[in-house]
Amino acid sequence: MLRNIENLKGYDVRANDGTIGKAEDFYFEDSAWTLRYLVVDIGGWLSGRKVLISPVALKQPDWDNEVFPVSLTKDQIERSPGVDMSEPISREYEAELYRHYEWPLYWDYGPIQEEAARLEKQKAMHLRSAEEVMGYRVKAIEGELGPLLDFIVDYETWIIRYLVISTRYIIEHARDLIHGKKVLISPEWTEVSWAESEVHVDFPIDIVKDGPEYDADVPLNRDFEEIIYDYYNRPKYWE
Repeated sequence: MLRNIENLKGYDVRANDGTIGKAEDFYFEDSAWTLRYLVVDIGGWLSGRKVLISPVALKQPDWDNEVFPVSLTKDQIERSPGVDMSEPISREYEAELYRHYEWPLYWDYGPIQEEAARLEKQKAMHLRSAEEVMGYRVKAIEGELGPLLDFIVDYETWIIRYLVISTRYIIEHARDLIHGKKVLISPEWTEVSWAESEVHVDFPIDIVKDGPEYDADVPLNRDFEEIIYDYYNRPKYWE
């Protein structure tokens, strides 16, 4: 099932022995477009301490009650390494976190040689905050579309399947601003300039502007996904 990340913020995070905090943000891997962590506020309004929890610890979400149950205890979470949201998430921090929880490393693909390890240490920006990236400017081949509003994630795999984009910045004539609509674009059809905070879409602006309109109030199902992929004439990820 597909879910909007924006709607998942504020979910209670419930450990085996009680509620520990609320989901505040999500970190995703910028090369694989995969969610790697929930950012959980366990300190409340007074201290605001943040910790990261991997989706590998998640049980079946309770969508009706907006709860993320996790297979951890409150003590495990409280003793986990805190995270400084103002700094990039380093591999060293991730390794410390995974040692604490005894999780298998998601980036461990076998023996790592010295040079490979050195390169890994340089990849401090491989993780991105969803909250930070929302608002990036989105540009088509021939002009600017609008801001990136949200992400749609497949909660079974935690892969980001779509970017939700507003077309409200499109200007057809010198003074005519179109307030626009929401459209969905697969991350695979984009290139991101992280330094410039821009997403570049691999389609002409008119193609995107006239694309299938997305309504966040209507559940996103496979029928609508078929329409999107057929419209853009791209191979379907589920095939």
